Amino acid sequence: MPSRISKAVLAAMRIAKPVLGKLDYTASRKAQDSLSLLVHPEKDTSFECFDLGGVPAAWIRPQK
Repeated sequence: MPSRISKAVLAAMRIAKPVLGKLDYTASRKAQDSLSLLVHPEKDTSFECFDLGGVPAAWIRPQK
């Protein structure tokens, strides 16, 4: 079941989607990065950073 925070972020993303679609790449990325500041990782979460064809990426997983 999604948390209250997760539901709030998803709602914000739905609202922002029409606007983000009209922005250039740089402005869209900045807006998405700003949205990510609303969410903090849960404790006991692991991060596995890697390179995906020259693009920084990460697997973010809950600890078991």
